[in-house]
Amino acid sequence: MSVESIPVRIRDCTCPQTPHPDGDFLYFAPKLSLEAGLAAAVAIRDNADDEIALQAALGRVLFLYNVMDWNLTDEKGHKRPFVRRELEAAVPWEDGGYVAAEKADDLYSAVALSPLVRKMRDLSSAGRTGNSRSPKRRTQTGRRPLSGPSSATAA
Repeated sequence: MSVESIPVRIRDCTCPQTPHPDGDFLYFAPKLSLEAGLAAAVAIRDNADDEIALQAALGRVLFLYNVMDWNLTDEKGHKRPFVRRELEAAVPWEDGGYVAAEKADDLYSAVALSPLVRKMRDLSSAGRTGNSRSPKRRTQTGRRPLSGPSSATAA
């Protein structure tokens, strides 16, 4: 795998005949890919009103789109070709998936969420905040005219 990738040990080796004593590794991209960023934007847009659904969708995107390779082998001890659509089956939640998802979150979530954070900051700076006040109207110098009685007087 490329020197630029980030190796993440996800579990003890599960390959046939345990060919690598250091364990099974996934190799993550050093930066959030464009494809992952676009998929993250769609996940945010489609799940913005449900925090739990957003967290699940974004976590899946960050995991699936940023793993670049693995060190898994076949029955003969040869490296299995990395196939992204097989990633979830090869790395289930209880067998390395949790570790991989946590690492993906650590590596990419701040960058993936930064456009949303920027947009929210821009919206709040454009609008009125709780402590802001309307500017006071300037009055002409001189005395204000006295107003009449506020209620009718009984005769």
